[in-house]
Amino acid sequence: SQAETYDLLKSESARFFAQLDVKDKEQLRKVGKQVMRVLQFCSNPELLRHGLRGNDKYGELYSRLNELSSQQTTKAEFLDKLVRKILKEKGQKIVIWSMFVDQIERMVQSFGEFGAISIHGGVPTGPDTSLDFREGRLKRFKTDQDCRVLVANPAACGEGLSLHKTAHNAIYFDRSFNAAHFLQSIDRIHRRGLPEGVATNIYILYLAGTLEETVQTRLSKKIKSLQSLLDDRDLAAMVFDP
Repeated sequence: SQAETYDLLKSESARFFAQLDVKDKEQLRKVGKQVMRVLQFCSNPELLRHGLRGNDKYGELYSRLNELSSQQTTKAEFLDKLVRKILKEKGQKIVIWSMFVDQIERMVQSFGEFGAISIHGGVPTGPDTSLDFREGRLKRFKTDQDCRVLVANPAACGEGLSLHKTAHNAIYFDRSFNAAHFLQSIDRIHRRGLPEGVATNIYILYLAGTLEETVQTRLSKKIKSLQSLLDDRDLAAMVFDP
């Protein structure tokens, strides 16, 4: 069902692109929104359904999204099994990355039994004495053994944050084309100072045959170009190329 709906969404986007006037910059700005809609669907069709609510132009697509809303996607099911498998081992913690705020909050609810907390652009900075602020949530993740899952947005939590002594598992539920966000977020749990013998595990979830596969290819090419430009062999180890 999700694959059929994806094909319909792809057709809708193709029709939009076919009508574009390449000389009209305002129309070209809308291309990014179309791309994000497709990535939103790949992450969770329910996110797109909420985004299209009340838009009559997408009647058939919205109807299909309604049908999907009662089903668990393959990616969500896989994530659930992976998280529970990792957390079976005592003391393990996980950072889950997503670029969509609504999806982040949904995953926090899904993994509430593991004390899941979130960090994204909607969470302000402030003192670490309150869970209303990023600093307070980070402190809890680092110090509370019952808080075992952090769900975050790479744009808000991808730089200047040290988690390598707290978590050794990162799961990318979805990704953007931004290579800097990806590399910075990996650095949160993989850097100098790790005890010898500690393994860092990076899991990247993506739907084959969709735009997520294109994201994967583009990120790999960007990181390989950076490796060549900076003459940094360590970057090669960060390229996941199926």
